[in-house]
This record gives sequence, C-alpha cells and structure tokens, in this order.
Amino acid sequence: MREFTEIENHRVEIWRRSYQRSMNLTVRPDGRVRVTCGKRIPVREIVRFVGESVHFIEKRLAEIEVLRVKFPPKQWLSGDEFLFFGKNWPLQVVWTWAPRIKVEIRENALEILTPTTATLEDRQRALNRFYKKQAALHLTERVEHWSRRMGEQPTAVSIRGQRTRWGSCSSDNKITLNWKLLAAPPEVIDYVIIHELAHMQHMNHSPYFWARVSEFQPEWKVSRRWLKEHEFAIANQFPQQRMAE
Repeated sequence: MREFTEIENHRVEIWRRSYQRSMNLTVRPDGRVRVTCGKRIPVREIVRFVGESVHFIEKRLAEIEVLRVKFPPKQWLSGDEFLFFGKNWPLQVVWTWAPRIKVEIRENALEILTPTTATLEDRQRALNRFYKKQAALHLTERVEHWSRRMGEQPTAVSIRGQRTRWGSCSSDNKITLNWKLLAAPPEVIDYVIIHELAHMQHMNHSPYFWARVSEFQPEWKVSRRWLKEHEFAIANQFPQQRMAE
C-alpha cells in the first residue's frame, strides 16, 4: 500500500508492508524520498522518523546533484555508453533509409540502425525493447537454473519494468523481475533471482532468509552493493519520464 505526504518540505512516499516491522528511509535517484514500514505504524511516528533523518536526506540529495553532473542525460547518439551485463557498451548509431529501427550486438558496441526521421524518444524506445527482449530470454533461463538448484518451483515468472524494485516474490510464489537488471553483471542478476526464490521459504529478511541466500551466493553483499552503487547510472540510462513500459 502506497501513500504520499509532505514532511519537512519533502514529498514523502510511504510504502506499507504487512511483513515489515522496522522503518526504512531511502532517497531515490530522482530525488524522491521513500519510507517503508509496517501497515500499522502511525503517521506521527513516520513524521518523527523523517524529521530525525533530515540531515541524511539533504546529504543524499546533494550527492544526487553531483551524480547528475557526472552522468548527464543520454541523447541516444553515438558515444553514449550503456551498462549491459555490467559493462559499459558504447552506442553506435547508424542512420539509414530503412523504415524501422533495429538494435544489434556488435563486437564492441550496441548498434542502432535507425531511420533519419527517428527521434530521440524513438531511439530510446528501441533500446528499451532490446533490453526487454534480452531480459525475457536471460532472466527466464536463470530462474529455471536456480529453481532447479534451490529445489523451488515458482508458480509464474514475469518480466516487468518496476520503478523501485529489482524483483519480488508474492505470497503465492509468483516471481517478478525487472528487465533493467540486464544492466547488471551476471552474478548480480543471479543474486536478485536467488533472493526472490529464497522468499518462497522465508517471506521476510530474517537470519534464516539470509542464510538461505548465502547458501547459494556467499558473496551476496558484494552484489547488493553493486546495485546500490550503480543505482543512479542505471536510472540515468532508463529515465522514467521518457520510458514506455
């Protein structure tokens, strides 16, 4: 359940989850402040929590401004770099008279064959479609692999473009993964899949849950750190305001 409120001059997004006991606060790459907490936490407690976290919020917002300078908006032109399986691939735009845009993997680049009339948004949508198609193939295969290894059987697997989650596991064991994970290294992708499959036995983040994750990826903290450190870079190459989900 999600709600919004204004606290300390910040618009705060509140996510209430039935299984969560503590309150957590994050500042998203686009500057949104998000609090996750249990369903019964009163608003006054959230207001107090955010008030006590103002210094952290302001510090994080300042860091985001620095990152915005470091990672200017993409133009989807030759020279732009895009994370793909954890490595920065240069984009090579080839202008053609063909009627449709086509994205291909070359030896050292991601190549877009595009009509001369194509707009920035057209090129972006084409690259997004490429990532989604690759994600449908790779993520599905890795879920099958880790399901066999872990002895789990999801009732369904779907690939979506969530704004705030890399993956999720529902109470009826449906696994959902974010196609933007294709920006991450293979071991980081595997970590997210293992994480969600582990929720099929432990619908929480208890020590038992993390022990289950560690059983199949002992270095999971490294993978989780990679996602955190590259959160802005990934958001920058898939900006929400231009994306067609």
